[in-house]
Amino acid sequence: MPLFQTEQTTYIDVNEASIRFNGSDATITLYYELTPAARAYIFAFGTSSLEPKIQGMFSNFNDTQVLNIRPEHAEILIRNVSKPNENYYLHHSIELPLTFRVLKVYTPDSRESRDYYYVNSTPDIFYPKE
Repeated sequence: MPLFQTEQTTYIDVNEASIRFNGSDATITLYYELTPAARAYIFAFGTSSLEPKIQGMFSNFNDTQVLNIRPEHAEILIRNVSKPNENYYLHHSIELPLTFRVLKVYTPDSRESRDYYYVNSTPDIFYPKE
């Protein structure tokens, strides 16, 4: 889905995302492609111009932090998205800012992702406390 666009041009296209749950927090990694002009701008002036846009995408979450922005991906930490319950963490579905073609979900108890296609929210899941 286009992130930055004018009436005629799309500068960035988010291809997929991954979510890695860790305790009550999650790290979301956005994978995207930039147009050649946007890529040149980022290489010349750095990724700081992307940070407000990426931070704004996740403004519906209470506690977020942009960890890393690169020309191909960005990592965002979202705190307190899962609730502890006895021996598990429970994560209730949360609406995401875009519809992702692929959303890969990783939990601490599995090395393999659970893949979801064309989704705009996280799945309801639970995972063990470590």
